[in-house]
Amino acid sequence: MHPIILSLLLCLVSQQVLIADAIDRAWQTSIEPITLSLRNKLANAPYTVTFIVEAKGCEGQWTYTAESEPNAWQRPQFPKDFKGPKVDHLQPQAYTWHARVVSDDSKRVMDGSFTYPNSESRRRANSAQLPQVPGQLIVDFDTLFAERYAISMLVYPEQIQGGPFLSCTAYVRITDTHDGASAAFHSQQFSIPEAALRPYIETVREPDYAERIRPGVHSVVLSTGDYLHKLSDSGDQTLSFDRGFAFADFDHDGQLELLVARFMDGQRMRCAYSVYALDFASRFECPVLEPIKDAVLSQLDSTSTLNLATQMITNHSSSSAYDSVYQTYQLHSLQPTTGQASFSKRNRYFLTVEEGATTQNVPSGHYQEVKHHYRYTLAADGTWQQQVISKHKQIKAIN
Repeated sequence: MHPIILSLLLCLVSQQVLIADAIDRAWQTSIEPITLSLRNKLANAPYTVTFIVEAKGCEGQWTYTAESEPNAWQRPQFPKDFKGPKVDHLQPQAYTWHARVVSDDSKRVMDGSFTYPNSESRRRANSAQLPQVPGQLIVDFDTLFAERYAISMLVYPEQIQGGPFLSCTAYVRITDTHDGASAAFHSQQFSIPEAALRPYIETVREPDYAERIRPGVHSVVLSTGDYLHKLSDSGDQTLSFDRGFAFADFDHDGQLELLVARFMDGQRMRCAYSVYALDFASRFECPVLEPIKDAVLSQLDSTSTLNLATQMITNHSSSSAYDSVYQTYQLHSLQPTTGQASFSKRNRYFLTVEEGATTQNVPSGHYQEVKHHYRYTLAADGTWQQQVISKHKQIKAIN
């Protein structure tokens, strides 16, 4: 999103905007088939899913079964894609539906209701309609973060994930109360309790299953304690929080960096993390922050191990038992450095240990066992030079 547009959106966080004459309009506008939308976000694997539609007050039942890859959408249309009794296309009938994983009949992954056909909506469709005025949902927190930072968010709920939580797109404004400076950034997959937002949103099932903010401007206050996570200054620790923020000084310069959780947004449906440098200084502007452009920090997820004392990070990349590699990096200061330079220009993580197994560049049915060690020395020109300490590679057959 363009920085100017983002800044304008975030200005809403500190304003009370009143929207008049908002109209909540019917979603179904004709007797076209009803689309039931379901996304495979509840399992890290393909599954077979069956949609079951039942007529309220009748014995009729209709089914549709499909194979779904991870993170894929299924959008069967009722009645044309379903097997079952003949459907009355003229008389409105209330229906309920639910979806089940075939391998586990006890796992109901989604349900809902609709009316087909909706004659009232057909009459509305024949008349001119004004565009619906979208609602706005502002989230604040009850206390400061790290005893210093105030955070407000403009959020757009997307779908239920991870139990009673909604994944949201969030436009975040963070203010340093020590000097009044503030900045903004965009965060995906920000997880918020459904119960906190449900009074202000409604579920829309046509044409795509989604959550829509009710007309008007709504404000929600969450507990800072539920979203602030402490990172230790010493020892190894694994990133394990699914929602919210953590603060840490990655490069020992006295300035905290901000970690933001992105629920189920990493590889193999792991929680991923973005890292931002909080070095905005002007109190007269609201700069748009981008995550620190460092390959190691951009790969942080819920299997990453940090040691802030030794400035080392280990990331895990895995697509199978034979593609599982751990890479350990250590932070080095680039020469020359200045206090005004960005994090990426002052520091860089260099690979020190790489170990695991990979199927890249090996014959089919085999994998390569690897274990490499490196160290770095500072050259006269101020650059870091890599030295190989040990390098182990061995081809093994996949059993």
